Amino acid sequence: MPACFITETIEVFEKAGWLSGIDAVMSGYLPSEAHVAAVRDSVLKVKDANPKAIYLADPVLGDDPAGLYIAEAAAQAVRDQLVPLANYITPNRFEASWLSGIDVTTERRAIGAANALRSALTVVTSVPSHAANELSNVLASANTQPLSFRTQRWTRVPHGTGDLFAGLFLGHLLNGLQDHDAVGRAVSGVALVAADSSGCDELDLTKSRAKWLEPEATSPHIV
Repeated sequence: MPACFITETIEVFEKAGWLSGIDAVMSGYLPSEAHVAAVRDSVLKVKDANPKAIYLADPVLGDDPAGLYIAEAAAQAVRDQLVPLANYITPNRFEASWLSGIDVTTERRAIGAANALRSALTVVTSVPSHAANELSNVLASANTQPLSFRTQRWTRVPHGTGDLFAGLFLGHLLNGLQDHDAVGRAVSGVALVAADSSGCDELDLTKSRAKWLEPEATSPHIV
């Protein structure tokens, strides 16, 4: 959708007096600087109307091994304009590396990247773990004990697991879960969907819906 659609939609909400009823905003794939600017203005309007509203930025910039798949200027705009505004960010390993300038090859380096980004709370997904058949999702912020949530590494899973993780994480937060519980539930939910979608062309959310709505949380490890 064009960037103006975001701006015009928020203007409609604003005129209708609906902004104060928005509890959260989540952004994902933003292909241009104009899209980033539109999201930034929208988030500021929502937060002005409802100071308790939270903003989760999922910086969809790229992945291994392809690298960036949006224009570098757009990626820089996400880094400079949205990451500092966010209450939560959920970059994958590549994105955390690109945003922070720290090559995230271990859980410890994921913590360093999260601290460098200075966001309120960061979850770095798809981090190499100690075991070859595992990936780690690292939760870190300046005010919490860093935690790692490890899950099975899948050789062939459809695209979209990062988007699903961000959506589940935010949903659990809005349902009142603490940060670490929300991450643990989201990690479990994505793993369940990945298992049901292995070998498929797209994530099968319908078949596994009963499983990922309220799964048992993945247990964290202290890093």
